[in-house]
Amino acid sequence: MIAALCAIAGVGAIVTMAWLINHGTSEVFTAHYQFRFTDLSGRRNNLANLRQTGNIYVPFAFQSFTYPPGAILFFWPITWLPAEHLTLLWTLASMAALAGSIGGVLHYLFRRRVWWTAGLSCWLTVGAAALTPPFTNA
Repeated sequence: MIAALCAIAGVGAIVTMAWLINHGTSEVFTAHYQFRFTDLSGRRNNLANLRQTGNIYVPFAFQSFTYPPGAILFFWPITWLPAEHLTLLWTLASMAALAGSIGGVLHYLFRRRVWWTAGLSCWLTVGAAALTPPFTNA
């Protein structure tokens, strides 16, 4: 029962941390998250260029598309989401992927402790987001 509550609280902490990262109103954990997802908005611009001109490589400037042509299909689902919520959902999905990866490792190490490993992986993800700054080119 306590382990399940730890896992549920961990999921709530991930959602809260993703919201704090995207709204930037808290100086406690998010002082180092001052960028505005320029790479993600660059991919949206590449998809808009593809739709309008049929070319994803023009204009070739800052945030230009440098992946192989077929890779644009991996970014296509970001056009289905509203632009104002895209960064929040991107952050939430990234944190969920990190929690899933940590959870898989912990589940492999500590078998038969599903709720504990789920809760611990969520809390380790929140700690990683709070304590480690993102890599930026600034």
